[in-house]
Amino acid sequence: MPLKFRCDRNSFLNTVTNANRAVAKQSPLLAALSGLYFELNGDTLAVTGSDLDLTITVMTEVAGQESGEAVIPARLLLDVIRVLPVGSLEVTVNHEEAQISTNSAEFAIKVLPTHDWPNLPLIDTNSLQNMGDGSLLETQGPEFSENDSDDPKESNKEQSEKQQSEQPSSAEYSVTTDVSAFRDALSQVVRSASTDDTRPILTGILMSSEGDGLRLVSTDSYRLSLRDLPGATLLGEEQQVLVPGRALNELQRMIQSTDKMTLRLSPKIAEFELDKIRLTTRLIEGDFPNYRTLIPQVAEKDESAGEETDKKDNILTVQRSRLLEAVRRVRLLAQDSTPVIIFASEDNLEVRADTESIGSASETIEAQYNGEEISIGFNPAYLIDGLEVSGAEEVTLQLQDSLKPALLSPVDDDGFLYLLMPVRIPSG
Repeated sequence: MPLKFRCDRNSFLNTVTNANRAVAKQSPLLAALSGLYFELNGDTLAVTGSDLDLTITVMTEVAGQESGEAVIPARLLLDVIRVLPVGSLEVTVNHEEAQISTNSAEFAIKVLPTHDWPNLPLIDTNSLQNMGDGSLLETQGPEFSENDSDDPKESNKEQSEKQQSEQPSSAEYSVTTDVSAFRDALSQVVRSASTDDTRPILTGILMSSEGDGLRLVSTDSYRLSLRDLPGATLLGEEQQVLVPGRALNELQRMIQSTDKMTLRLSPKIAEFELDKIRLTTRLIEGDFPNYRTLIPQVAEKDESAGEETDKKDNILTVQRSRLLEAVRRVRLLAQDSTPVIIFASEDNLEVRADTESIGSASETIEAQYNGEEISIGFNPAYLIDGLEVSGAEEVTLQLQDSLKPALLSPVDDDGFLYLLMPVRIPSG
């Protein structure tokens, strides 16, 4: 169906850029997913990108002239908008092409068939009308089946017909909440989620109700991040979900300029709604690793006494920025998978690296240390990540020995823990 509107170039670029983050990089069975779905109703334009696991819809106001829908190739459209000058532009779409024009330039892009655009796995917000939480957006249609055929011979038309038999997911939970604390928590845990799709459980971030608050946990098996948010009411009592790290990473980008967020959950889908953006993601099925057994006992609290244990061995306290800067500098000589080595002794900390074929570097900084002398190696990138997200003036590094996990945590903030596996130090 044709559509036509005028808009500001910068606003349009921002809308298309955000929706494009969910566009499928490769989709041989559904070519339409390489495009963005445009739906114009009056002066409200909704732009949607999806790879069926992650869906992002961005709403924006335009000067609508003819309502309709279209699917436009995402990458080419984004490239075109980027090179256009600042100012007003006009978008006109017919059954064959989308014309993007300014006062001095005009581009024509062949469009994709709208009937090939799949009905996406969205939450049926009609089931939320009695919950009284958040503004409601209409679902785009039935959920795309997880059991659809992988046979490349199956046509898009057959897939579309199969989708129509699916029913939209019903929401079981909805809450609207302030996002300031959640925003900061995401920045501390998203880096530790794995990006290895062969281990899908580790690509997720566990969100669970913990005591009177919320806990976020992520791990890629080499490091683990844990953040507690006391008093946070994002989930119900004893509720937990495993949300793809990719989805929460994109959400983190989008909540930087907003104060409120609505979360909706169905058995298989999570939906985050911001002011003008709706992000929908499939939840990961399976059991998250028992992370509690990984945390060194030195960091545990005696629940019966409500106090920390008396064990204070091998605890290093150091100014975070000084250690971070030292690791960044020494890292230049830690190449070819060479670790950065921390050598801790009484009131002394040395950071060093030695790559035999290149050279070596070391730096000594002031620190407080209680324990036996110890040398322990770390992946420098992982150590830097932990220091960057700790966000405190001082941090403690609790060391067991050179082969057991170390625990990094901010001083005077027991809500964040960063567990880091050591790297074996080369002999000789």
